[in-house]
Amino acid sequence: MKLTVEENRERIKRYAHIKPAPTWGAVRCSARCPGTSRTCTLERGHRGLHVAHGMFNKVVAVWDAGVKGGQSASPKSVEKARRAVEGAPREALRKKGLVAPSRGFWSRITQRAPSMEGALLFILGLGMLWFAIDTALHILGWR
Repeated sequence: MKLTVEENRERIKRYAHIKPAPTWGAVRCSARCPGTSRTCTLERGHRGLHVAHGMFNKVVAVWDAGVKGGQSASPKSVEKARRAVEGAPREALRKKGLVAPSRGFWSRITQRAPSMEGALLFILGLGMLWFAIDTALHILGWR
């Protein structure tokens, strides 16, 4: 089964109660909807249908895991991969300089962000916040 907002606007409204995974704190499923560029916005390892959300968290596509290409990783394999990454020694990261920590930061941001543009805007926002605080400290003479 595959429903998209372009093809089945009325039938897709029954799935409007399904909310996407939080942007920060949960890793999204990201299973691809067959025939479209949309990806699942629910938490990784969820049960049931895959759901893609659009602007203002509106449901734009619903498909089941039985459709070829729409399958996601099993929760056990996801948990095993997460433990392997967390178990990496910190000393090895410290010896590589600035590249390894920045690569780790970038991968965490892009996994949790809804899109690449969202990740870039988040990083831009952090830079603007740092600049605003630095400028305020210079104006007040505290720096």
